[in-house]
Amino acid sequence: MKNEHGDLREELQHGYRFALALTHDRARAEDLVHEVVLRFVRSEHQVTRWVLFRSIKNLFIDELRRSQARPELVPFDENVACSIPARDDAEWDEPLHLSNGTLTHALAKIRPEERAVIYLAAVEELTAQAIADLLEWPRSTVLSLLARGRVKLRAHLEEQVDG
Repeated sequence: MKNEHGDLREELQHGYRFALALTHDRARAEDLVHEVVLRFVRSEHQVTRWVLFRSIKNLFIDELRRSQARPELVPFDENVACSIPARDDAEWDEPLHLSNGTLTHALAKIRPEERAVIYLAAVEELTAQAIADLLEWPRSTVLSLLARGRVKLRAHLEEQVDG
């Protein structure tokens, strides 16, 4: 583990936010980070952000498998894709006026994989290749999850703002 408390706290904050993006539940996110840190302490390995993220992701997947609550993989439905209205670039740049909790509710409606990829791209500012390397997924999967997640998130946000 790092010697400087400031560095360790910063890495743990990044890890907690990533766990929160995966679980969308504060208690589960705290438990994931806590368990990963305990494993690092027992093994006396140095904690880096990328190792922390990968460990959190692996533990999250292990817990899903154990609980038999695997995320539902939704097959691509061309009817859904066709029902999403086409937008030009200017429309995507228009800001949405959000109230407190609107983004949280919209994020809760998308799959954990999409939340994780969106978090890593938007907050951690990672490239698609860096996300693919970190999560051990193909780059094309990351790009697909990112694109679909953004479309779903935008649709849920617009629905909440308009509704």
